[in-house]
Amino acid sequence: MKVFENIQKAKYDNLTYFQDFATEITIHNAREHQMNTEHAISNEHITNNKAVRDTLVSRGIVPEELSPEEDVKKVERKLRSDEKKS
Repeated sequence: MKVFENIQKAKYDNLTYFQDFATEITIHNAREHQMNTEHAISNEHITNNKAVRDTLVSRGIVPEELSPEEDVKKVERKLRSDEKKS
């Protein structure tokens, strides 16, 4: 499941991935529907965050319960360092 793998690789914490996804939806819809006011864009963003969360929860994924994953690049550097020491 590609989406789940991407979720697990979120750089700082799992919530970042979901927030970025909701933001991208907001940007798309703001352009598509020519939203020109801060109020309209803000309401759109709130709606999208709620929709993303509701979808995750309905599929049994509670964002706050996911444990943070280590940064992939950090793990790769550690592995290279360990290999050099061996």
